[in-house]
Amino acid sequence: VQWMSAEQSNSSLAYGNNGVLKLVRRVAGGIHPEAEMTRYLTSQGYAHSAPLLGEVVRTGADGTPHTLMLLQGYILNQGDGWDWTLDYLSRLIDDAMPSEDADGEFVEAMAGYSTMVGTLGRRLAELHAVLARPSDEAAFSPEPATEAQAGEWAEEALKSLNEALDLLEARRQNATGAFATDIETLVAARGKLPKLVARLAQAAPGSLQTRIHGDFHFGQVL
Repeated sequence: VQWMSAEQSNSSLAYGNNGVLKLVRRVAGGIHPEAEMTRYLTSQGYAHSAPLLGEVVRTGADGTPHTLMLLQGYILNQGDGWDWTLDYLSRLIDDAMPSEDADGEFVEAMAGYSTMVGTLGRRLAELHAVLARPSDEAAFSPEPATEAQAGEWAEEALKSLNEALDLLEARRQNATGAFATDIETLVAARGKLPKLVARLAQAAPGSLQTRIHGDFHFGQVL
């Protein structure tokens, strides 16, 4: 048994190369989202996330479940995607710096990184494809978006855009070069945004709403 020292919200123990036991530090009532999601992905045959092998649950007097532990399959790995990326870039810089054509060699070597990024994109697409399937489980059954929801999304998008443009306008006086030009272009197009957002929102009703995958960044990728 090996104590895993990686920084995370749970305490984890690895049992050889077979399983990882996660001890939940902050116990909360209700269905644990990681247990729910990994159980569903495992049942659907999605092979690119750790399979759920078991769950330890305490049920309160009122019937509310409290997940205490999760047992998941162990995935052989060479670290997470973030550390791998930093190491990859560090090696490229070290190799390219002595060269007379450092920029050219760096750009050429970065093409190899596209393999990793492409694989990550395929895995994410496959995950979305699983979550978009028809399902007998209500929690995972895709639902069509309504016109009211599309309107709410448009309002939220426009609010975010206006906040971003307000920040850019505040920095416009101190901007120089290409950044200043980009700001001017965006600010000049501000009046067109409401109609553009509204037109895009018209295509949303009827599109599928699916469960989301949750926290997803290079530190979560093996």
